[in-house]
Amino acid sequence: MNPCPCGFAGDPAPGVPVHAGSRVSRYATRLSGPLRDRIDLTVAVAAVPAHELQSRRTGGIVRRDPRAGGGARERQLRRSGVLNARLHGRALRARATLSRTRGR
Repeated sequence: MNPCPCGFAGDPAPGVPVHAGSRVSRYATRLSGPLRDRIDLTVAVAAVPAHELQSRRTGGIVRRDPRAGGGARERQLRRSGVLNARLHGRALRARATLSRTRGR
């Protein structure tokens, strides 16, 4: 979740609004307490400039069409002939068997 409602918190670019701490705090309270309790790690990630995402050197993976092959859908189809969402009954149990956990 971005820590600011504008989506640009911490962005050093000129023209980006800087909001008062109270506005950011108020926005953070939109997440319920039980949900916030489940967030163990928060990582600040700097924005990647658009020109860098579009460059041949670094943007190839970002630009690649996920439907072009080698993706999760293709692996699912190769493995069982159907997408995971369509597995039901015996087919689901055959492919999603759970192992016993130790100590329980």
